[in-house]
Amino acid sequence: MILPNADIKFFFKCDLNTAAKRRFRELRKKNRNTSLKDVKKSIKIRNYRDISRKNSPLLKSPDAIIVDTGKLKNIQSMINKMSKEIEKKIKIKYGH
Repeated sequence: MILPNADIKFFFKCDLNTAAKRRFRELRKKNRNTSLKDVKKSIKIRNYRDISRKNSPLLKSPDAIIVDTGKLKNIQSMINKMSKEIEKKIKIKYGH
């Protein structure tokens, strides 16, 4: 966990198909010769390693807010969602 004592924690997730399609488009812009199938396989392996490693596995904190980036259209949508969650937490904690 990066900031275990933070007042607000976010956990980002994205379904494998969406993540693979996004990464595939990025790689194609750079003229990288790869297939969607290979990109998907690579992400699946990376995700498995991230959650199963012995030191600092990538796991959701019980009090983290899940941000499903697969359902968001762009970075601004993600920022808007996070800002709304932060505002809610501030209102709860400080009453503003």
